[in-house]
Amino acid sequence: MHRTTSTDYLVVLQGTLSLLTPPTSFDIIEGQGTYGEPLETSCKPGDIVLQRGIMHALSNRTDEWVRVVGMVVSSETNRTRASDSVTVAEEPKAVALDDVWLQ
Repeated sequence: MHRTTSTDYLVVLQGTLSLLTPPTSFDIIEGQGTYGEPLETSCKPGDIVLQRGIMHALSNRTDEWVRVVGMVVSSETNRTRASDSVTVAEEPKAVALDDVWLQ
């Protein structure tokens, strides 16, 4: 699985594309995601996948060709609040979510 800072558009033209995403929120420990078994979504011809900054993987789990048109658009880096980096008196700090690859 990986996450990118881009905004990605995928249009399935032929076949079945498997989109794998974590089923719930998770932590990363020593380069490994703690999400367990990923959620698999089957994308058929005519389906459009729009993703920005989510952990995901793409796969062809059939013996047929999958043809996809993809467009990758540059985006601002995603940011999130880091809840464990503040005390009650402090404002939550925003942490950048850079491109990352998990094993």
